Amino acid sequence: KDRTRSILKKYDDKIKYWKSEPDKGQPNAINKGFEKASGKILTFLNSDDLLLPESVRYVVDTWEKKGGDIFYGNYIFIDKDGNKREIFKVSPYVRLIWQIITPPISQPGTFFTRKIFDQVGGLDEELQYAFDLDFFVKVLYSDTKYVRINKYLSAFRKHDEQKGRLGEWARVNNKNREIIDSRYLYVRTKDANKSFALMAHKLIQLFNGNSIVTLAYRIFK
Repeated sequence: KDRTRSILKKYDDKIKYWKSEPDKGQPNAINKGFEKASGKILTFLNSDDLLLPESVRYVVDTWEKKGGDIFYGNYIFIDKDGNKREIFKVSPYVRLIWQIITPPISQPGTFFTRKIFDQVGGLDEELQYAFDLDFFVKVLYSDTKYVRINKYLSAFRKHDEQKGRLGEWARVNNKNREIIDSRYLYVRTKDANKSFALMAHKLIQLFNGNSIVTLAYRIFK
């Protein structure tokens, strides 16, 4: 059962603004929230995912020192009870490879500037699923600076009742991905180039230590 409203009421004196009302779906609700946001850096978090301690500070410090438009970091997978199940280190940003294989990042641990959000038109409200993927891909086609933060920023929760595992949402996901697939480079790219890009990405993961870290955790956890 979703207890978001009761939790918000409990911390009402510590939250600047919140509102619960009918909407036209998740991306519409998020866009409405961002209309009220006054900060220069934005993110959104689903109710079953977590931001890890110090993650916001890491992002703000990086933005102040390096600038940038989108900030992404390492993440962990947790189960329904919050137990850590797997860790994942993200790879350095390589624009052409990402345009072909789509951005290999985690939505809960990704932050972006108000400027780039407005520049690409926000979240597509026609997509009730994978709207975050669509946003990250279309940002790749704008004048954007992705910045990797080599810290663990978020926890992505996997469980049987999450949106992506429910039958009806799985069908919506497939339809939305067909729409996204028709829009961008990675569909129009030849299979040989896709294979090359995927191989290059895996090599980058290997040399960056990503694959070794993930494998070691699976073996010794």
